[in-house]
Amino acid sequence: MLVQVTKKQGGTAELVNVGVFDNTGETTLTLWEVASHSAATWKPSHTVLLLTDPGHSGSGGRNTISLNAGTTVDVNPDVPESTWLRKFAENMTKTVHVNPTFPIDLFDPWTVATGVSRVLYTLADVDEQARSSTEPFSGYLSMIVTEMNLTKLHLGNMSMCEECCGIPMFANKTVAICKQCNTAVNLHPNPKIVGPVVDETGRIASGQIVWSELAWEQLFGRTIDEVVTSNMETLRAMEQSLLYRRLTLVFGWSEQVGKIAVARVMA
Repeated sequence: MLVQVTKKQGGTAELVNVGVFDNTGETTLTLWEVASHSAATWKPSHTVLLLTDPGHSGSGGRNTISLNAGTTVDVNPDVPESTWLRKFAENMTKTVHVNPTFPIDLFDPWTVATGVSRVLYTLADVDEQARSSTEPFSGYLSMIVTEMNLTKLHLGNMSMCEECCGIPMFANKTVAICKQCNTAVNLHPNPKIVGPVVDETGRIASGQIVWSELAWEQLFGRTIDEVVTSNMETLRAMEQSLLYRRLTLVFGWSEQVGKIAVARVMA
């Protein structure tokens, strides 16, 4: 939770607006008068609130929740979800790499598809498994691509990217020179090429998947070098062939990575 605003309303009526969030979204919790005093000891991105039956209102595109006669509030409840949410908040404050490296040591693209576990998951299943265990796991996801940004990023000279010296690098080529250390850096496909992907239970936002090089080539149906050197007409055709197409993704999940890592793509 994040404390956003505290202000006085009238003579003695005090209003505190508390920003609250979880892994699905965020809103504002409004506390009045005596209830507002409780927020004084709450720590941003650390205190966990379990709200049961809160009031809800919305106007002007903004939604808020509040306490009513039937609402109960548990502060820092002793449940596994509290620990998970704190880790989630901690990860949000970390510097996010523009193009995280695929964890090949955990999920080898050449062997993960032939492993003992061949479970077909939904995104809801992945969320439940990730919350209940810290052990890495792998399986299959059946997803639909709802947006592709290949031509858009190509026009912006951003279809490939990497970081060096802590600075993001973008280009429409597989190798670029770092302006800080003058080192040649291998670039990889920009994860934002693939827009949101969905299944019947959830959605993964653009750029929130870590792809192996093999997965990229299977997704495009050609090598990365061929993608980079393709003309706009070819890139547009590739986008259209993938849009709203159902794909089977061979994935792995690890708390260490914190994102779904796609090892292979099976059309």
